[in-house]
Amino acid sequence: MSISGAFPEDRRLPIDELFIDTQPAHLQKSSQQKLNAEERDHLRAQIIRERLKLFPKPDISKMAKESGNGSTAEPSNNE
Repeated sequence: MSISGAFPEDRRLPIDELFIDTQPAHLQKSSQQKLNAEERDHLRAQIIRERLKLFPKPDISKMAKESGNGSTAEPSNNE
C-alpha cells in the first residue's frame, strides 16, 4: 500500500519531489556544504515539516478501505 492514496491525486508530484529532495545527496547539494548524518537528519526534518504544512490532512479512512480489512499491516509470507 502506498501513502499516495491518502492524499488527493494532485498532491502526488509534490510528495514524489519531497522523497527525492530529502535524499542525502540532494540535501548536501541544496545546502552547498558537506553534512554529517545528524545535520542531514535535521535539515530533512525541517524541509518535511515546512512542505507538509501546505498539504491537506491525509484521508486515513481511504487507506483503511484500500487494505480491505481496515488493518494497515501487510500479511506475512514467512509462515
